[in-house]
Amino acid sequence: NAFEKGYMVTLLPSNYDKAKEKYYFTQLKNKRFDGIIVTSRVHEMAEIEKFTKYGTIVCCEDTGDYLVSGVYVDRLAAYNQVFAELKAQGKNKIALTLGRSQLISNSARLTFEAYQKNFGPLNPDYLVDNCYDGPGGIIAGDYFSQLKDVPEVVFTNNDETALAIFQVFQRKGLTVQVIGQSNMYVSEAMGISTIDLQLSEIGRLAFDLVCTKEYQKICLKSEY
Repeated sequence: NAFEKGYMVTLLPSNYDKAKEKYYFTQLKNKRFDGIIVTSRVHEMAEIEKFTKYGTIVCCEDTGDYLVSGVYVDRLAAYNQVFAELKAQGKNKIALTLGRSQLISNSARLTFEAYQKNFGPLNPDYLVDNCYDGPGGIIAGDYFSQLKDVPEVVFTNNDETALAIFQVFQRKGLTVQVIGQSNMYVSEAMGISTIDLQLSEIGRLAFDLVCTKEYQKICLKSEY
């Protein structure tokens, strides 16, 4: 979408380094960028709001009452749907993988909120965080598969992690239901349940808001 309209896209990896993230935001003041699309962050939303006086900032999450544009999916509704269905099926040994803890990650916080609404407190043994990709999924899969009470279901934070966990259990001759997020091609190829987070549409709409410099909050429906 950006290339079609003659814009250059610069990727700004921060690795959740707050100083580096702040440096990127301050570049708006120097007009180095026309705008910034924030896909993930470590800054508080109140801090990000202060940088909007320098240029357009669009976050790929619900920005709440702050005057920061946001394009996002209703993750909580999807998470509640998943856990409600698992509960109706009689499943109760459900493990989770997260990228970051619920103290700093909005999606992790919503995952916990939906889980606790349907099942109550989470067994600490059924949680692995700092899990971002396939290698992290292998570590999580090895850990979960060695537990005395092996989980029936692992709800993961992305499809790559879900696939890796599924393969670890399969290699050990164990059965597990995995649920991913993002609706990547691997989920369809392997027949893994996933939540479509509408990432392409979020990207398109976020870019449009940068171009128009409009202040908007756009919520999309996610699909399990």
